[in-house]
Amino acid sequence: MSEDVQAPAQAGARNQSASGARIIQIGGAVMGSIVGSGFASGQEVLQFFTSYGIPGIWGAILTTALFAFMCAGVTYYGYKFAASQHFSAFRHYCGKYFGMFLDVFCVLFCFSVAIVMTSGAGAMMEQQFGLPTYVGSIGMAALALLSTMLDMDKLTRLLGSLAPICIVYIIVVSVITAAANWGNLGNADAMVAAADANGEVLRAVGSAGIGFAMLSAFNYVAHNVLAVTPFISKVGSTAASQKEAVWGGIVGGIMLGLCGLALNIAMLTTYDTVHTAQLPGLAFAQALSPVAGGIFVIVLVIMIYNTIVPMMLNVTNLFVKREEDPVKYRIFMIALAVVVLLGGQFRFSQLINVIYPFVGYFGIAFLAIMAVQLIRWKCAGKPEPQD
Repeated sequence: MSEDVQAPAQAGARNQSASGARIIQIGGAVMGSIVGSGFASGQEVLQFFTSYGIPGIWGAILTTALFAFMCAGVTYYGYKFAASQHFSAFRHYCGKYFGMFLDVFCVLFCFSVAIVMTSGAGAMMEQQFGLPTYVGSIGMAALALLSTMLDMDKLTRLLGSLAPICIVYIIVVSVITAAANWGNLGNADAMVAAADANGEVLRAVGSAGIGFAMLSAFNYVAHNVLAVTPFISKVGSTAASQKEAVWGGIVGGIMLGLCGLALNIAMLTTYDTVHTAQLPGLAFAQALSPVAGGIFVIVLVIMIYNTIVPMMLNVTNLFVKREEDPVKYRIFMIALAVVVLLGGQFRFSQLINVIYPFVGYFGIAFLAIMAVQLIRWKCAGKPEPQD
């Protein structure tokens, strides 16, 4: 869920025309904000989709539609209410009290995401180089702390600009893996069942079955969009027209869904070898070649960095601003890095399995309320709040 993506246009030029290039830029920004290391590693997709076998493919397809709807709803708000005194998609759709709760809850979720990213860095170093997990965790926590303390804006912008390339690489590796192992897809359910019998399957929601696979899809979209709603709102505010904002959200959502689908199918075709890996995406990249695995490590480092830095900044800014009290800001940031490092010693897959589904249920509430409100305002003719 990286937030270091360049805004695609300036808010000043607002008209009713829509540029295809700007729509793609907005969609890319939306996609880049959500595709963090949990997604890139494959562990999220493994738990939310692949662990259900073939029904998980239908879940991934549903996810594509849900991402398109939610992202479009948020970018629409961002465009239409860019000048609002109380700029918050949560409060616009959910009302003052539940909206304010989600505003705060979203920032606190950033804290847990930072912990997950630190754990992911440790898992990566262990899986690729055989090093203790704390080596990777300490290294990433230290890099994130330095970036937030020393204003390493150039490094942050550089790595953020590489996010689209990283996403393309993940998709390419996934497609090559799926094509090379396509004959195994017909055995996917049997492989999942065998692993399930051995107690090796970790599912995000419930147990096996199409019903839980569909619920998992809702949960997956909801927790991802909930985390980045404030950023996606700002992306929508930069659109030159409402059509551009809405279609940018739709395009971003579709790209997200297709990326998840590619990862899911790649892991279904290699399930017997990747399902116990902390970083299954890295596992099938390593199976292609050592070079592919090495590049995948670099991709993961970039995605983890792109995620953890804005998450730590979001949490700190909730309590203290650098410009208001630099000393207190540094003390809080150091303390936060220590807590994140300690929390990051828990197992990567277990953290994802506990934290993300829990947050997802709040996200599902946001999704449902958004759907109801849009139906009321756009179909039933009820007046939409204008602030």
